[in-house]
Amino acid sequence: MTENPTEADALISEYFMKYPDNFYEQILLGPMTVIYSARKESGYEGWQNYSNLLIDKFAIHSLSFFHLSQGIVERKMDDTVRMGKGYDVFSVNALFRAMMETYMAFHWVFIAPNTLAEKEFRFLLWKLDGLYDKRKFELSEDVKLESADVLAHDFSETVDVSTRLIQNSFCQSLPPEELAKVFNPIKHKAIWRYELQAGSKLRQLKITELVQMITRTEAFLNLYRYSSMYTHSNYISVDKFRQMRGKMVKDEYAQPLLRQAILLTSLLIDDLCTDNHNAARAFSEQPFFVQRFIMQMSGHIRKVPIRPVR
Repeated sequence: MTENPTEADALISEYFMKYPDNFYEQILLGPMTVIYSARKESGYEGWQNYSNLLIDKFAIHSLSFFHLSQGIVERKMDDTVRMGKGYDVFSVNALFRAMMETYMAFHWVFIAPNTLAEKEFRFLLWKLDGLYDKRKFELSEDVKLESADVLAHDFSETVDVSTRLIQNSFCQSLPPEELAKVFNPIKHKAIWRYELQAGSKLRQLKITELVQMITRTEAFLNLYRYSSMYTHSNYISVDKFRQMRGKMVKDEYAQPLLRQAILLTSLLIDDLCTDNHNAARAFSEQPFFVQRFIMQMSGHIRKVPIRPVR
């Protein structure tokens, strides 16, 4: 691919800036669907199939995000008078945050590790993290009796996953003091968000550090923090809702999020093609200007230097 901008580059860049809703829909229903379908032909099984389930989760969030981004029609109580389009600013931002977290889980567990053994190690930590979280539910004695079979199954699965993790070759290569940073069955600790440093040293990562390491740019990091405000009903989010309540959907608010969703989807497509030859083949059959846009956008993001998170 030449570095000189072409007429097609200029047209697709203009389309991306002016009509991100149409662009996003076409990316989801076009290359994303085709490439993911081709990837599934490889027949991922066992623990590796969870990579496909995460992609499915991303796709479901993406479609909901797209439809909500078009605005919702508010009605009067008698359902006879259609009012102007409203914008569910809370759900849109919560979905964007969910999309980012789903992509990060997929990338960090199934793409980032250099070996299959470390991918399985991260997957097992990810699974244990979920099983340990489930044990934190508050259950009365009556509920415990009613759920005895489920609790017994969860306990058995926790023991099985812990055993598989200890037997994992990457796990066995770690010094005990480093393994203890991410796995402690007595304390019910399983940390899959870690960084592998020189000398087999592990460092736990805060969620914002993971955002910075994977999505790189200031825009993604700020949007993750901003969308978290809406998910947790922060003052800023409620005050923004006050300002927008009853007003028409404004493109200057909806479009930037849609553009970032396109870029996030481009990163996922790049990962799918890097990880799977069937996906790469399907990508090579896409229109050249679509390939060029996705590779340029994902390539630009991945070249951004990682900076410490405040």
